[in-house]
Amino acid sequence: MTNAIYEQTLHKILRWRDDPREVWGQATGLAPLDLLTGGLHDEDYTVLAGRPSMGKSALAMQIGFHRAREYQRLGEDRRVIIFSAEMTGWQVVLREAARLARIPSTTIKRGELSDAELAYVQGVIQDMRTYPLHLDDTHAITGELVYERLRRLKDSGPRIGLVIFDHLHLGGGDREYERIGALSATLQRASKKLQVPVLALAQLNRKVEDRGVPIPVLSDLRGTGSIEQDVDNAWFIYRARKYDLTLDQNEAHEAHILVEKARNHGELGTAVVEFVPRFTDFRNPPEEP
Repeated sequence: MTNAIYEQTLHKILRWRDDPREVWGQATGLAPLDLLTGGLHDEDYTVLAGRPSMGKSALAMQIGFHRAREYQRLGEDRRVIIFSAEMTGWQVVLREAARLARIPSTTIKRGELSDAELAYVQGVIQDMRTYPLHLDDTHAITGELVYERLRRLKDSGPRIGLVIFDHLHLGGGDREYERIGALSATLQRASKKLQVPVLALAQLNRKVEDRGVPIPVLSDLRGTGSIEQDVDNAWFIYRARKYDLTLDQNEAHEAHILVEKARNHGELGTAVVEFVPRFTDFRNPPEEP
């Protein structure tokens, strides 16, 4: 072990001591999650997993656009890189624009915008154009291609601040188990080599729902390549209301982000936030009166 590693460790300790804060990484914009994890951290590979329609993509994209706005606001020479293997680029932009404008995307798609609403949405999208964010919507992209593109992006333009991959089950390759494992290993390597936080999405199989209470746990990642071993952090998203069809699915309700693995930063636990289906929006819970 070289002296440089000891010096690096001391430097980090002194930096934290000189600038104490509850969120010492990059804030996600959701206070309960940030207080639990300390934010997103350089060299950390995080998986956000859950069953279909829990809001994984919505949450990840919301975090990505939040970070891009923060880089811009703070004048930081950094950008967000998003690989969207599931949604096309315009679909990602439309959903985020609708969320920011507080207008349901179905209203936009039906052509029901008033003149004032149209002008507002156009303004939101013009603002989004200025965000330091690179969106790659290549379908079935392989791990090798992801790493090559990240290396090229690292050598051109603002430095990479955050990488998001949506999602691991849609990468390119033949055999699913091997494909997911190879892609996960690539993203782990990218987080270490490029020294950036990587947030990847994964879909859990329906065995989760065979349990009486289908709350995800770390072992649910088994059988999905080597994700469980590769990641530094494992987050699971769970909305109980989705399983109770007697309740209005369009009302704002609690969403739980369960931190089931935290190798280097933060602690295990559950971050309780609010989900607003009307705008596909995760937000901080209302303050107690």
